[in-house]
Amino acid sequence: MSVPDDRHVHVFVPVGSIHLDGGGELDTSDNAWVTNANDSDLVASDRGAEVLIWAMA
Repeated sequence: MSVPDDRHVHVFVPVGSIHLDGGGELDTSDNAWVTNANDSDLVASDRGAEVLIWAMA
């Protein structure tokens, strides 16, 4: 999945783990602020993940 191409994006992982381009590995309860995401990719691990994304222009 792609992270929205907005000026400021908050990514939160309530369950599981993901790999976020430019952000590395994020596990349960981790979060990241992304500036100028430019459609960065987000990939869930083999065990899956739930992800919340807030895009703020």
